[in-house]
Amino acid sequence: MCSAAQLIGVRFLKPVKVKIGRNRKCYENVYQRQDGKEAVVTGGSRGIGLEIVNNLLKCGYNVVIGSSSSEESRLTLKQMLLKKYPDCNVEVWHLDLASMKSVKAFAEHYLSTKLSCHLLINNAGIMFVKNNKLLMATRSILLSCIHFVGSYDVKNFQNQKYYSKYKAYIDSKLAQVIFTYTLQNYLDKENLNVKVNCVHPGVVDTDLMNSVLLIPRLGSLFFKSAEEGAHTATYAALSTDMEGTGGKYLEECSTVTSSKVSEDKQLQKELWELTWKVLHPWMSDNGYYFMNTSALTVR
Repeated sequence: MCSAAQLIGVRFLKPVKVKIGRNRKCYENVYQRQDGKEAVVTGGSRGIGLEIVNNLLKCGYNVVIGSSSSEESRLTLKQMLLKKYPDCNVEVWHLDLASMKSVKAFAEHYLSTKLSCHLLINNAGIMFVKNNKLLMATRSILLSCIHFVGSYDVKNFQNQKYYSKYKAYIDSKLAQVIFTYTLQNYLDKENLNVKVNCVHPGVVDTDLMNSVLLIPRLGSLFFKSAEEGAHTATYAALSTDMEGTGGKYLEECSTVTSSKVSEDKQLQKELWELTWKVLHPWMSDNGYYFMNTSALTVR
């Protein structure tokens, strides 16, 4: 569990070598083959996302990767993965998550292929950016334990007088947890067999984290590797322990309790309604189905 006070804390595993948040359980999982199933992974071209992609391909998944990299880089990645996993299908499509136009085009392209989608991992993320109004609705989420310091002000993300890139990042993580819970609530009440979970990968030594460190080289000493950071998302996606389980928040391959604010039913309902209003301009006719909040109850 991670709180505001614990966020900078570390757990000493060896006299010199230390890592934040490691659990032996995450390193002992062996997953069953899933040959022929289809997965979509955003931000799957590097870091944690690429490690998740490798884990899925090892289990026989066919994977479509969403990446903002150049066309040349996407082609190179596709060829590399196909050479490594010749029995799987791999596609690397352009996806810019800062553009709802790009998000919609990616989704419509996937729908046009008539492929199934057995698994969706929304992995791509950025930290501490300039003010851009965008809220992503996601199904399977990688996020940060920093959501524990988020507040009820999260629902005012479009009407804040002063913009703080740090507060915006915290609020976005809290909003993702809240939206996941509400989406699972909705899916259950509509008897739709889709399960959604939140995943905190730990503090990971990737380009994302290095961008905020004063001394980037320290990341490899204190933080998880990208391979280690992919364990919990892989567990949520492939473990038989998670079969049929949704609406959970996971850390270190275990279900844990998220922040008290994230479990507020009234806040969940309000953020749900606001989210669909923001997404309205980009929704297809089918998207309006989710705007019906009659299935949501406040308890």
